[in-house]
Amino acid sequence: MANLFNKSVKVPDDILYQELSNGEIVFLNLDNESYYGLDNTGSIFWNELTSTENIENAYNNLLELFDVSPGKLRNDLNSHLEDLNKNGIVSFI
Repeated sequence: MANLFNKSVKVPDDILYQELSNGEIVFLNLDNESYYGLDNTGSIFWNELTSTENIENAYNNLLELFDVSPGKLRNDLNSHLEDLNKNGIVSFI
């Protein structure tokens, strides 16, 4: 997948999601009736991705939150974005 860091995350209209009390997030794709879930770390990624202007800003905020090398975080974030996109949870604008 091409570099997405200058793009923003868009949640399609047919996606419903809810954060649970344990910090996890569950999704329902109304288009294909599939469920998807994020653990606590994935939920932190989600919250940053959906509350910042673009993915690069989310990446920079996540660098401050996690004790991880910039390269590892970039790879992990790219993988997370690819998985969300593959499952129809996000698109990019």
